Amino acid sequence: MKSTMRIVLAAATVTLFATSAFADAIADRKALMKAVGGATKTASDIMKGDVKWSPEKGKEVFAAYTAAAAKFGDLFPVGSEKGGETTAAPAIWSDNAGFKASLATFKAAADGNAAKAASSEAEFKAAFGAVVQTCKGCHEKYRVSN
Repeated sequence: MKSTMRIVLAAATVTLFATSAFADAIADRKALMKAVGGATKTASDIMKGDVKWSPEKGKEVFAAYTAAAAKFGDLFPVGSEKGGETTAAPAIWSDNAGFKASLATFKAAADGNAAKAASSEAEFKAAFGAVVQTCKGCHEKYRVSN
């Protein structure tokens, strides 16, 4: 009887921690995407002329992109597709190789254009365009629309 109770208690504990870990992954990826969204808004405002470009603004925008590119792929463990408010599409797990390839494309664009983004406004605009093109592929296939 005690053995059975211990097994049930252990299973419940593991389930609790796993659910918490998945909730943390969902919260972490939401926070990362919120930062990317803020950076993209700033970049869009620069593109429209509503915000003046500066090397600092260019660095700020691309710091958010490179940080997201470095961390984002680790925030989709199996099991985190459920158990929280998430817009992650099932394709992330069913086509994980494609998802990782899309993330690698984003990372290459973010990393490869970060220095350009701080060098001149024209270079920033070109760099932003290169990164934004990579976002569409992920959002169309690996995100559920609200």
